[in-house]
Amino acid sequence: MNYIEVSFELDPFEPWSDVISAELGEIGFESFLEEDGRLKTYVPIELYDENLLKSCATLHSELVKVFYQVREVEQQNWNKEWESNFSPVYVDNEICVRATFHKPEPEFAYEIIIDPKMSFGTGHHSTTHLMLSSMRAIDFKGKSVLDMGSGTGVLAIFAAMRGAKPVYAIDIDEWCSVNAKENAEANGVGYLQISQGDKEDMDGLKVDVLLANINRNILLYQMDAYSKAINPGGELHVSGFYTEDVELLIEEANKNGLNFVSKNEMNNWTTLKFKK
Repeated sequence: MNYIEVSFELDPFEPWSDVISAELGEIGFESFLEEDGRLKTYVPIELYDENLLKSCATLHSELVKVFYQVREVEQQNWNKEWESNFSPVYVDNEICVRATFHKPEPEFAYEIIIDPKMSFGTGHHSTTHLMLSSMRAIDFKGKSVLDMGSGTGVLAIFAAMRGAKPVYAIDIDEWCSVNAKENAEANGVGYLQISQGDKEDMDGLKVDVLLANINRNILLYQMDAYSKAINPGGELHVSGFYTEDVELLIEEANKNGLNFVSKNEMNNWTTLKFKK
């Protein structure tokens, strides 16, 4: 499968790289790479829509200067780019997220090996970083977990490392599911139950902790399914949205029997914790 790469020059770069990444994520873009002061973004060629790209609010904002270039790339070239540019990520001096080609860092309590390829969720993005940080406070031992919109599987893998079992991971993209299985094996948690699917594939699942790092619109759409899948007394942890979206998500969660507990913020991104 070939991909469309849209490479952005942004002035200022922060926080606009995160803003445009979120907007692109909502129109089908799957992967994001910061390289040499540019933001490179990727979408399967059959999902690319130039009109949707041009409709992104950031392109019309007076607060940032934007220049971008579009080209077609092969999937294998993308993998080489990750290998040469993907650097380790450190979370709270306790978690190291690295690729197989990085040197081991055993001084960290948790070392998560992720070869992201075309999948999203390496720890570089603020939302993944926030989720990993928030998960440190959860007692996962013996608890069942669902990572919805799992991408590379990094959150599901971390939950398994902390003692969660069974652990389910669902993503709508087939490539993400394949990549997550590879990453699970690399971390010694190959027993993760990883599948390709959507909201309907949560039917019948019952878990103690549900993790969802997606985007605001999908979170709102799937909130009822999250509530049905969570056992009484269980927890929901969500991210992938801006601080200004918090009240909207809390309202929808409350409608579905989920009570707000706490939140964390980073670079205008937020993670929320709810309890059923």
